Amino acid sequence: MGAWGYGIEENDTVLDVRGTFGDALRATQSVDDATAAVRKEFVVRKPNADFEAQVRIGLALCQWRHGALDPKLFDQLQADLAADRGIQSYDDPDERRKVMRAFVDKLAKPNPRPRALPKPPAQRQAAKRPPKPMPTPFAAGECLAVYRPRKGHHAAIVVVADEREGSNYVARLAWTEKRAPTLADFAKFAGPGKTLPKAPKVTELATMYGPRTGTTRITPLGRIDVDPARFGLARTATSWKKTRPPLGLAFREWRDLVEPPEPD
Repeated sequence: MGAWGYGIEENDTVLDVRGTFGDALRATQSVDDATAAVRKEFVVRKPNADFEAQVRIGLALCQWRHGALDPKLFDQLQADLAADRGIQSYDDPDERRKVMRAFVDKLAKPNPRPRALPKPPAQRQAAKRPPKPMPTPFAAGECLAVYRPRKGHHAAIVVVADEREGSNYVARLAWTEKRAPTLADFAKFAGPGKTLPKAPKVTELATMYGPRTGTTRITPLGRIDVDPARFGLARTATSWKKTRPPLGLAFREWRDLVEPPEPD
């Protein structure tokens, strides 16, 4: 027996019973089924009065907390107390006996505030609130003119705007000009009806053009229709699963990189 104090729940066996009872109760929503699970789990091959007494203590405690204490189990608990079962193994049996008497007196009265049965797993899942959408730096289809010192001008298009984590996933197009791309240039590369020579690699925005990459400047030019499948993504933006975890950069960290579009 592993006990580190004289309290009812300062005992390994009682805690193990409580854990088994709780797991079964969450799975079945039935005190009777949870009780059966405990009796099945804590079967002794050889008689062990102290162990069996601790199992009954744990089971009686769980039942009482849910307002369903079995009268026969309570009678066994009283018999254990009268016979000093589960008491003599303590360093100070008198102290343990005092705790047991208070425990039995407590269980002799109905629980004034019994715990409710846990909800079925399906109901617990349905009760969860949907995650709050997180703003993404750019919307899907946004065309970005990117300038990086010593690396020149880039053209990138936002393929996925994942509001579950506030991340963008972008594809860099094959832009080799020394000038900044325009929205008309994007239409030539990736506009509706255009065929890409191959699916560009889609990378998380923070990985490709994050603040750690230097004094990057990003200018949004406008939006075009984007089909993620054309960029090698078979799923929609809302169900697409990334291949690597994002860096999790907040939107405010991107505002310093973004240049507002020039007025017409």
